[in-house]
Amino acid sequence: MDSLVTNWGFRGSWVLKMIVVGRSAVGKTSLMHEVVVGRLPAITTLNYEFAVFNYEIPREDLVKQDSKYASLELPEKVKLKYQIWDTAGQERFRNLVRSYYRGTSVAFIVYAINDRDSFEDVEYWVNALEKYTFWHKIVLIGNKIDLEDLRVVSYDEGKELADEYGFDFFETSVLEGIGTAELMPNISHPILKSLLDNYI
Repeated sequence: MDSLVTNWGFRGSWVLKMIVVGRSAVGKTSLMHEVVVGRLPAITTLNYEFAVFNYEIPREDLVKQDSKYASLELPEKVKLKYQIWDTAGQERFRNLVRSYYRGTSVAFIVYAINDRDSFEDVEYWVNALEKYTFWHKIVLIGNKIDLEDLRVVSYDEGKELADEYGFDFFETSVLEGIGTAELMPNISHPILKSLLDNYI
């Protein structure tokens, strides 16, 4: 929690660093671009892909869901601004620098459901995150569910691993746009509530 509170900006708005990790060719960059479609385009910087995603929740909706937030002086829309970093292929060398992980509030670990090795790599990425950063939320994502006929990692396997670590779990298909639209709202709402709870 404290790692997120340090990202407090002006009242009612936070800037959060999100990173996307996983084996090469599992669809990380495509997933990131799908998440930010219609928003600021991704640019390449320092050998990484960088993009911005803004998530807004009306104050009225927050208060309707839980009246305890009525005591907070918030703007009409409460905002989370994600700075999303992708490895842009650097993960092939397993030499991601500490600065890539530093300051991370949210991490996506992505594997492909048709690539058993990418699933078995999840432990590696968890250990790297544990070594270099104090995270708030990690999300495990099984991508490429459009390749169901080639699936080698079952939904239950992915969910069981996520539950073991205490992560959120989603399956997606960037190619067919399955599960991608719900991704950010589903993770952002709990994050925002946990942030606001610090000020009640």
